[in-house]
Amino acid sequence: MTRLQWLYLLAVAVALFALGGTLAVCREIGELEARVTALEIVEPETVQEEPTPTYYDIPLSHFLQDYTVEVCDAYGLDPAVAYGVMYVESRFQPDADSGQAYGLMQISWAVAESYGVDVTDPKANIKLGCWLLATYYHQYEDMHKALMAYNQGPGGAAASWAQGVTQTDYSRAVMQTAENLRKEGRE
Repeated sequence: MTRLQWLYLLAVAVALFALGGTLAVCREIGELEARVTALEIVEPETVQEEPTPTYYDIPLSHFLQDYTVEVCDAYGLDPAVAYGVMYVESRFQPDADSGQAYGLMQISWAVAESYGVDVTDPKANIKLGCWLLATYYHQYEDMHKALMAYNQGPGGAAASWAQGVTQTDYSRAVMQTAENLRKEGRE
């Protein structure tokens, strides 16, 4: 008799004891032992656990990394590119302030105001920055162009494109950072 079968018998015995006297329990245990021995006990299926989140080795809390991945998934954006923007724009400093832009994604105060977003909140900063970047990416279908529009504004980027410029030091730095993160992998 396996350990699992004995545990089953013990549980039944305890339940029977709670319901009736010891003599009845002994008689029932004998009958149950015969039944359980005849049964083939099947081990339960292994439970599929959700994968444990993994994190990049960057100076950004796991909470904000989880949030960034969630937002990027919702907008169809590669999180490594979002982290690349955060690194190039703010070196992952949630309170980075250039005077004209603020936070991890360096959202300009004017853009934040036009969308009614408090960019001093890191989550709001990430959400708006990722939404803008994803919007530009889906519009231009080229990540370098999307990054140029993010950095220069759509008008400034269009002027660069008119001059034949489709990548900038900024867009290359973000993409290189994203590539480095992908190569290094996650913790």
